[in-house]
Amino acid sequence: MSTTALHWLTVAEPQDFYAGSAGSSRSGGVVLNGDNMPYDRSRPVSQLLADRRRQADLHDAFELRGVKTYEAWWQEAQYRLEARAEAAERLRLPVRRPRRDGHHAPYSAHVLGLSEAQFGEAATI
Repeated sequence: MSTTALHWLTVAEPQDFYAGSAGSSRSGGVVLNGDNMPYDRSRPVSQLLADRRRQADLHDAFELRGVKTYEAWWQEAQYRLEARAEAAERLRLPVRRPRRDGHHAPYSAHVLGLSEAQFGEAATI
């Protein structure tokens, strides 16, 4: 099970990743990926709906409850003496974020990788 890392895979990586993972799953086992990854450009309506749902989820999780986002926490940490060095380092580093520019593998590349690795089903739940 993964809940964060697979959306960082580049376009070329899902096939190799899933092929390597196939041997570690039992027959009839389930592989779950609780992730947020972009759809490819051929699914603009799906992407629009996913983006709207994500914005609503973020609003409910952070703004509605008054909870700081990850980015806001680090921005504020740079002004706290006990976290200043860590915050400066974190803010200095380029953080890889999923982009819709073709660098990160879209959902369809993950489905293809699962299919080619002989996983029985690949679906969004």
